[in-house]
Amino acid sequence: MHPKNPPKKLPPGQKPSPPDRQYDAKAGKGQPGQADESEVRVSAYSEQFRGPVPHPDTLRQYEEIVPGSAKSIIDSFITEGNHRRAREVREVTMCEEWARADIHLQNRGQIFGFIIAIIGVGGGLAVAATVSPAAGASVSGVTLLGIVAAFLRQRHMKNVQVDEGKPGAKEG
Repeated sequence: MHPKNPPKKLPPGQKPSPPDRQYDAKAGKGQPGQADESEVRVSAYSEQFRGPVPHPDTLRQYEEIVPGSAKSIIDSFITEGNHRRAREVREVTMCEEWARADIHLQNRGQIFGFIIAIIGVGGGLAVAATVSPAAGASVSGVTLLGIVAAFLRQRHMKNVQVDEGKPGAKEG
C-alpha cells in the first residue's frame, strides 16, 4: 500500500495518533484464481490547527450560532495583543528608569566617598602636623582603610549577585 502523502516524520519517541494511520481490510478470502471484489479500504484524515484565534471553520460555526461572535472574538484578540505590547513597553521603560536611577545613585556615592576621603586624609595630615605624626597616620589610615573596605564589599556583592544569577549556582 502506498499512501498519497508520505508519512510525517515524528520526533523520537513520539507515536502517531490513531487518525494519522491508514488501514486496509479484506472481507474474507475468495476462491483461488478468482478476483476478490470484497476489499474494503478505510482512510482516516487528520487536520491540526494552531494559532491565537480559532480555526476559520470554527469561527464560521460560532458566527452561525451567534451572529457577530466571530468579529467579537477577533476584536478581543486584537485588543489583548495591543494591551500586552503596551504592558511590555511600560516594563521596559520602568527598567530603563531604574537603571538610570541606579547609575545616579552610584555617581553620588562616589562623589560623597571622595569628599569623605579628602576630609579624612586632610584631617590626618592636619593632626600629623599639629599633634603627632603617629596620630595623623592613624586618622588617615583608618579613613583609607574604610574606603578600601567599602570598595571590596561592593565588588564582593556584585560577584555574589552574578553567581546567584547562574543556573546551578550554590546558595550560601
